[in-house]
Amino acid sequence: MVAVDVNSKQELRKEVLLKRKHILNKEEKDKIITEKLLDNFYIKNSKNILVYLSKSEEVNTFSFINSLFKLKKHVYAPRVEGNIMNFYEITSLDNLVLVNKDDNEKNKGGYYPLPDNILANSSVRKLWKYLHTKKYISDKKYNNLIRTKPLTNEELSGFVNAQINVVNHSNIAIRDILQIKYPNTTLIFSKAQYPSFIRKKYEIAKLRELNDSHHAVDAYLNVVAGVILYNTF
Repeated sequence: MVAVDVNSKQELRKEVLLKRKHILNKEEKDKIITEKLLDNFYIKNSKNILVYLSKSEEVNTFSFINSLFKLKKHVYAPRVEGNIMNFYEITSLDNLVLVNKDDNEKNKGGYYPLPDNILANSSVRKLWKYLHTKKYISDKKYNNLIRTKPLTNEELSGFVNAQINVVNHSNIAIRDILQIKYPNTTLIFSKAQYPSFIRKKYEIAKLRELNDSHHAVDAYLNVVAGVILYNTF
């Protein structure tokens, strides 16, 4: 067993971080690293890529990630939750939460403008501006991040309608696929309020915090609702 001098390790880390902070021509060197990564045999021949999201003086990975999207790769990024590091697939830099996780969950709550402690963070705003300048995030995303006025009723209404349209189009696409796959089957749409009504009538509890079994119960209640609709109408 080799003894490790913790103080020496910390000093070495400080020294390396200081050198990294003062690297010259960093953008050019980041580009070279990105090109070498994209030319790597394992990157070229892999479908799933795990990559960190860079910040401050780290090697910039956003250009690399954007290139992976264009190559139709599945990209996964880490997020530390408690003492566990989980990886989540990202399909667009526009969909990333570009603020501190705790701030996003506790302070933002889905509303704009963002809290003053986020808007006043120069390093965060620098990251947003970089991503926007490089066209890694859209004008709409950037303007939402830096906006200082709340969303208007028209904007909120447009967002809700867009979500409804996505769900409706998805349902129609799934219906069409099932009709092709099972031509002799009758398909019945079940709305969310139907299984909810059955839950209330028969006092079936739903506790999302316990586990994911409520999804299976919801699926079964949708089948029950479909049978009722079929037999009734």
